[in-house]
Amino acid sequence: MTFLLGLVTLLTPTIVPVGFPLRHVEPPVQSVSSTSYCQSGVMADGQQTFVGAVAGNMWPLGTHLFILSGSHKGEIVQVLDRIGWGSQLDLFTWSCKQAWQYGRQQILVEAI
Repeated sequence: MTFLLGLVTLLTPTIVPVGFPLRHVEPPVQSVSSTSYCQSGVMADGQQTFVGAVAGNMWPLGTHLFILSGSHKGEIVQVLDRIGWGSQLDLFTWSCKQAWQYGRQQILVEAI
């Protein structure tokens, strides 16, 4: 009997009030295309670039991301800048050689 009640509950439509804002929620772990950059300057949040700051358009400014794979695995970074095109996540480094060597990597990140 409990199973049937649970099934009925799952099939019951949810009514959303008119004007209720729906928002897109990203999954907790995401696979993203990442690159690295070395051009210093002022980021979208007004701060100077620094290691640990990243550019990305998929998350609100200030979001912390835990990198789960790739050469930056285990690092926590913060989205403080926006990116033009060509990548979903751009990690800042002081060394242009390191940025070039990073290339493009498909990595897993988790918003924390």
